[in-house]
Amino acid sequence: MEETTNCVVCGRDGGYHRAVVDVVDERVVGALCRECEREEFGRTLERGFFEAREGCILCDRDGHVAIPIWRPVARTTDDGAVLNEVTFAIDEATVRLCDEHLAAIAEEFPATRPRPVPSR
Repeated sequence: MEETTNCVVCGRDGGYHRAVVDVVDERVVGALCRECEREEFGRTLERGFFEAREGCILCDRDGHVAIPIWRPVARTTDDGAVLNEVTFAIDEATVRLCDEHLAAIAEEFPATRPRPVPSR
């Protein structure tokens, strides 16, 4: 299945800010753009420390969806070429949400079409 990088909240391009990963199926199912992260969580995710928190950061349910930060990396191929890629890692400190809390911010999960930008 093709990975999508549309934001699960607004449906626009997530801009490689955060991936939204189904940890059960081990696949990227969307993204969370910087603007929607700020609107939904304020600055909590960038300031928070979530070590030893395997479940949802908002309740005591299982954290089936991880929201890791995309990180740029340079990789050298066998022939010496340098490839720039964007990747992420999921570990015990990765922010996770349960399906219920993800559904509360994502009207349709995963987002399959862009949604109108909310007026501010």
